[in-house]
Amino acid sequence: MTHPGGYFEGGPGLDPEMDTFSEDFLAHHVDIRTVPELRAAIDAEIKASLEFLRERLRARRRAQMRNEQIEKDLKLMSDEHSMELKINKKLADERRAKKEAKERRRLDREAG
Repeated sequence: MTHPGGYFEGGPGLDPEMDTFSEDFLAHHVDIRTVPELRAAIDAEIKASLEFLRERLRARRRAQMRNEQIEKDLKLMSDEHSMELKINKKLADERRAKKEAKERRRLDREAG
């Protein structure tokens, strides 16, 4: 749950002293006196909830795009690192081979 005592789908739960959503809604909108005011309050609540949802979805999409970019950057860095390791190994092997060849030539001169 995303909130203590909240819904499994997320969001804060109802006031524990109340049993129904309607009681909770009316407790938070005490100025409602008529049916048109109730409908307007419901519409406003729906509109606010939808806008909140849209903003959360936009934020989630931005986070996903950022994560994808980070993954691409990490893959690029990993590939570059692998290439650098291969090049360093090749250079070290070449240096070792030259050193061994030089040592063999020196030993041949001394022996011969």
